[in-house]
Amino acid sequence: MKLRDVLKKHEITDEKIVNDIEEYVSSTLAEKSDNMIPTPRFNEVIEQRNELRAELSELKGEYDILEKKLEKFGESEKTISGLEDENKNLKKSVLEIRTNQWNERSKYFTDEKYKEKADKIREDFIFPEKDKELTLEQVENNLKQFKPYEKAEYFEARKILDGTKPQGSPPPVVKDPLDVFPD
Repeated sequence: MKLRDVLKKHEITDEKIVNDIEEYVSSTLAEKSDNMIPTPRFNEVIEQRNELRAELSELKGEYDILEKKLEKFGESEKTISGLEDENKNLKKSVLEIRTNQWNERSKYFTDEKYKEKADKIREDFIFPEKDKELTLEQVENNLKQFKPYEKAEYFEARKILDGTKPQGSPPPVVKDPLDVFPD
């Protein structure tokens, strides 16, 4: 229904008044429409807002999950750090023990009594340079290399290492101790 029809229905028929009312309504609507968002754009913005809210809610859930995982990761990291420290200490202890074992056996290489025998096999072993220490790998290699000589009592090892004299007859004379223990 048009504005003129509404005014006519209420018996306002004066053309001057009807024109003034139409002009007023038109100018008011024009002013208001300048500040207003068209309905389709308004609906689109509301839809986008609702989608963003749903996405935000989903992201908050994912954030909470990631935060819990990060917390567990931090705990795991502390555990790993503790285990690494423990591992370092164990390696240090093993190195110390094995180095002491090697140092006890390496005395044969510095003892004048065994110089001749020691010189024959010296190149099979690794000795530390001045102000340096052997690595665990080098110590283990030396101990492994020394084992056949020890078993063959090449240096009368039992006498020095545990303070006892060899039991029974004297050790057999062997030119190359490795011939006694073939690989």
